[in-house]
Amino acid sequence: MFDPRTGRRVLLATALAAAAGCGSAAPSDAQGWRTVSSSRQTLGEKALDVEVEYGAGKLVVSPADRPLLYQFQMRYDDREVAPVTEYDREHGRLRLGMRSRDRERGIRVNRVHDEARADLHLSREVPMDLQLEFGAGEADIDLGGLSLRNLSVSTGASETRVGFRAPNRVAAEEVELKAGAASFEATGLGNARAQR
Repeated sequence: MFDPRTGRRVLLATALAAAAGCGSAAPSDAQGWRTVSSSRQTLGEKALDVEVEYGAGKLVVSPADRPLLYQFQMRYDDREVAPVTEYDREHGRLRLGMRSRDRERGIRVNRVHDEARADLHLSREVPMDLQLEFGAGEADIDLGGLSLRNLSVSTGASETRVGFRAPNRVAAEEVELKAGAASFEATGLGNARAQR
C-alpha cells in the first residue's frame, strides 16, 4: 500500500544511503593507470649507453625507424610504480623503465598486471651498450639490425624471448644472457657477431 508521507521518507533514506555508499567505495582500478611516452631523434650521437629496468608486465624491444634515437611508451599502475625516462646527451646515457614506489623500503616490483606494458624502440645506427633487467611477466626482445657493442640481458621469473633476426651492424665485444626461474629462449645468436 502506498502512503505518500512514508514513501517520501523511504525514498529519501534510500537516496542518502546510496550517496553514503558511493562516498565509501574503493577507487576504481582504472584510476591508477597511466601511460607515459618519451622519444628523441638522433642528433649526431657517436655512442649510447642504455640501461633498461622493467619490473613486471609485458616488455617489447625492437629496432626503431630513422630518425629516432629511441622511442619508449609504458602503461603502468601509478599507485605502485613510477616511470623512469632519463636521457643525458652530454654523457651518452639513457635510462628507461620503472621503479617501485616502495623500493626505499626494500620492496621490489613483482606483481604482474595484464595491463602493464612497455614498448621500446632503439636506433639501428648508433653504436650502443645495452643492459636490460627484466623481472616478471613476458618479454619479446628483437635486437636484430641494431649496433650493439655490448649486451647484458638478465631476467627473473619471466617468459623471455631474445632474438637477432638480422645481423648486428657492429661486432659485439660481449653478449651475456642470464635467466632466473624462467622460460628463456634465444635465437639467431650468431647474428650478434659477438667475440664472447
